[in-house]
Amino acid sequence: MLFSHLRPYLVFGKPRQQSSTSTTKQIEDFRPGYPRFSALLSAHNSFHIFRSFRQLRTRLLLIKQLKLSDLEEQLEKLDNDEQRGLFLSSNRRDNNLSRKQVIVDIDRALADYDQLIERNHRILALDPVENRNVSSIRNWLNANGCMARDEVKYLDHMNDLTSVVASHDAIMLTFEAWLERTLLRLWKGLRHRSMFDVSRDPTVHIPSNSAFRIATKALTASLIVSLLLIPIFICNMVQRTKVRLVVVAVAAVLFVAILCGLTRAKPIELFVAGATYTTVLVVFVSGANFD
Repeated sequence: MLFSHLRPYLVFGKPRQQSSTSTTKQIEDFRPGYPRFSALLSAHNSFHIFRSFRQLRTRLLLIKQLKLSDLEEQLEKLDNDEQRGLFLSSNRRDNNLSRKQVIVDIDRALADYDQLIERNHRILALDPVENRNVSSIRNWLNANGCMARDEVKYLDHMNDLTSVVASHDAIMLTFEAWLERTLLRLWKGLRHRSMFDVSRDPTVHIPSNSAFRIATKALTASLIVSLLLIPIFICNMVQRTKVRLVVVAVAAVLFVAILCGLTRAKPIELFVAGATYTTVLVVFVSGANFD
């Protein structure tokens, strides 16, 4: 997890002295400027934040689209002005050099246009940035002052920033951030463990191994099991059908709401998951009891 998850109000202090036994090259080992800033951004996938230049991409696409429209009109005019119908009915016998050249130009323009569309599709499909990650980079820049202000202004274009590396599991990142904040507050010596060897700055927390991820998976599994089983236990203990129905309805709403808010499931996936979960709960409404 990142120092971003410790909130923007952290005060950056002086770096600790590096241990003589340390062999890992840390962020502070790079020279101030682009070397150190690049080391920070490369330390975690969440810091791979850059501009997508949507406005420029759109303008280029409009220009290329206009060029194709002009070529299309030229081809239509050549076809309408053609005096020899044989040239239009047989491409092999078409001796209109102007039309052949326009078709060649259309082929090149279409290839360029299609390439730009596919490229834009890939870039614009990237995930938007998390505000906390941008705030963390800004805090680091303000504390270190190793970059020219004009060259980090790209962080001010919040609506144009994109995350190069997709975070496929939002719920895991959320729990991982919470777990890190909690452990760092309760265990002061955790910051000195080898898992935090990316930086010597005491306020920069970027674990370099999967310790938090393993703990997060265990915590997530426990929460999922609790979410699935608690309504079942309640339905088993309650005898009144109306109360059971209320429990099923509330549990189903919470289940779908959690999936919708913390995951990127599609509507059909939410529907299937909610229907399956509700079906399991309805079994206990029918009157089945456990000893």
